[in-house]
Amino acid sequence: MNREESKYVTVCRRMVKAMERQSVYKNKKYLAAVADEVPYTQILANLAYMASPCHSKHWIVLPWHGQLMADVFQLPVIHISKHIMLTYLPLSHGPTNEAPLFLMYEGKYLYNAFWFSGSIYPAPPILRTWFKWPSNVARDWEAVIQLNQEECDWEFPAIPGVTANVRDDSSKE
Repeated sequence: MNREESKYVTVCRRMVKAMERQSVYKNKKYLAAVADEVPYTQILANLAYMASPCHSKHWIVLPWHGQLMADVFQLPVIHISKHIMLTYLPLSHGPTNEAPLFLMYEGKYLYNAFWFSGSIYPAPPILRTWFKWPSNVARDWEAVIQLNQEECDWEFPAIPGVTANVRDDSSKE
């Protein structure tokens, strides 16, 4: 996410604090739906590992960390690759006027992070599990992002037969 190691460490520390502070990230049903049932303690330990160089098991992984990044930055995180186009929205923070963070997967573990300027940007579909877990204030993101989803539909027309299949078989309890 960042070429400067100190900034990467800062982001990871903020993600660790958000995981510790917000109960949704400790919820087993949430983790089952978003993180393939990887235990909270393992995800937290991987994020908290700050030694360099680090093994790939300590890297930030999408979609596991998408909503967590959105919460940390308090704005949408848009993930675009050949296989997945998703919007991760904050679970604990309401809408802002900030442009989203775009993460474009280049391949071979390389992401290109960039920011759009202006208020209109293409936003792919929202991660389905988001609809079960947002706080009351975060629910307003759905209406805010709608115009940007329409822009995405125009900029990136759907390819017949290609869908993002993210497991969503949990209930909120």
